[in-house]
Amino acid sequence: MLLWSVLGGALLGAAEARDPVIMAADKALAAGQPVAALHLLDGHSSAGGPGLARLLQARALLTLGRQQEAAGRLGVDTIDQMNAWPEALRAAVSALAGEIALAGGNLEQARPFLERALRLRGERVALDRIMVLLAECGERQGDAALALRFAHAVWRDWPRSPYRARAGVIEARLIANQQPDQARSVLAGVRVMDQVDEDTRLSAAELLCHLLLPMRPGQCLVVAEQDMLRLSVHGRLPLYRAFALAALDVREGLAALMALPESMRAEPAVAATITRLSALPAAQTEDVALRIERARAEIELGRAAAARAMLEPLAATRPSALILLATIDGVPLETWLEVPAMSEPGARAAVALALARRGDHARAWPLLRPMVTPTVQVVEGVNAASLLYWAMTSAQHVATDQVAPLTAALLALDSHTVENGLAWALEAQRLERATAAPEAVRRAWERAAEDLPKEHPWQPIAILRAARPLLEEPAAGSLERAMRLLERAGAVASDDQRRCRFLLAQTYERLGRIAQALQVVDELHAQADPEQAQKLARMRARLASTGASEVQQRPLDAEN
Repeated sequence: MLLWSVLGGALLGAAEARDPVIMAADKALAAGQPVAALHLLDGHSSAGGPGLARLLQARALLTLGRQQEAAGRLGVDTIDQMNAWPEALRAAVSALAGEIALAGGNLEQARPFLERALRLRGERVALDRIMVLLAECGERQGDAALALRFAHAVWRDWPRSPYRARAGVIEARLIANQQPDQARSVLAGVRVMDQVDEDTRLSAAELLCHLLLPMRPGQCLVVAEQDMLRLSVHGRLPLYRAFALAALDVREGLAALMALPESMRAEPAVAATITRLSALPAAQTEDVALRIERARAEIELGRAAAARAMLEPLAATRPSALILLATIDGVPLETWLEVPAMSEPGARAAVALALARRGDHARAWPLLRPMVTPTVQVVEGVNAASLLYWAMTSAQHVATDQVAPLTAALLALDSHTVENGLAWALEAQRLERATAAPEAVRRAWERAAEDLPKEHPWQPIAILRAARPLLEEPAAGSLERAMRLLERAGAVASDDQRRCRFLLAQTYERLGRIAQALQVVDELHAQADPEQAQKLARMRARLASTGASEVQQRPLDAEN
């Protein structure tokens, strides 16, 4: 009897999975159309008993926020009730039952269901989503250890998870008091991620402002203003913006506090700050450090003219003001070469680097040469690679005899900055022109790929040139090395990045990592032109075939 139950459930599940109406409802739900899914399944013959149709109905109801109806439709309140469901669906049922209970605030019921789903790891179970739900459940239960374990796992190990931002915010909340620097780092990472829902982005911005305000009001101002422009709901960001302004500029801060909604002005901290600022004398000595911090915030917010007006009265005698002024485009730096602040090495380096970046090598080289010859000088706030790279660049125009020793010194550095990456890319091209050994060329491109940031246009080019030879090698471990390189490529934004992602999908296939290959193929398909879409469709069909047992043994160069 038990055997018949298992076999019958399996056959029923397979039949449902092939049902065109259920398949259409499944696609509608995956496309974010729960209402359409419910309409399709309304009155369906399979929806009366435990099965895929009923599971999809419950999921659609929960997606619409109808938690009570979802719970009633699923009809699973205890672990034992799951035995009535087909075995292949039990993990998904357990996951949904846990999510429904969590949405209803029943934490004691939610946790065992979610833990069971994580153990079963069946079809239709997104492990990263389950771990984030468990982290939320643990945080609400006061089990910080469990919450941090699952949140950190998703943040650290699932770089492309759609739930990674939620995991990061949970982790940051849990460590904010003991590890504020790490919490700020995580939240900064969340803020630069794409496709983050508004609630998560707002939570990240509010917590980051809370951590920044006491010691870094300028950065707090930047975060608050940037996310107020980005988000449709501002939460407490106007309050943090006003407090940040109050720390940086009494007059502007007082005006911002007075402009807050009445509900916020009535808060004790706001009322006390308004009273304190109102009692200050109209004319008081300005804090130079705070003015410079405010100017830095103005630069980050794209208000360079305002920043310049704040810095120019200070830059002649304040090296920190001159360093910041040198980052603003359009400032005539040649007029600042003889001011007293230039006696400080950091200011001298900042002006020299800015001149070199603008192509004014005749003025940059005399300033840079003493810092890099005969050896590189230690300058606070400036890395050696930056000094050497821009000195080398200027020397190419005004001191060609110095190019070779500067290049050698730069390549010998044990550091990993964008300047290191650019230097190795140039070296790789030099080796190619000199018809050097292929492995030497490949290693130079690999070092460039490792050092260049994801947003740099040369990074995917370096990755492709370093990875392709590895894919042609029969040596053990070559595919894994190529995979690790290709995984470094940034989000699909350029043709070279698309090539990296396509080659990564092929590499996953050759390594037997079919699920990961399918994920990359689906990601690429969303932005593919018709010709590319056909190639991706062929690859997807091959991957989705029976067990995906026949995988490519060599890269599909003709299709890349």
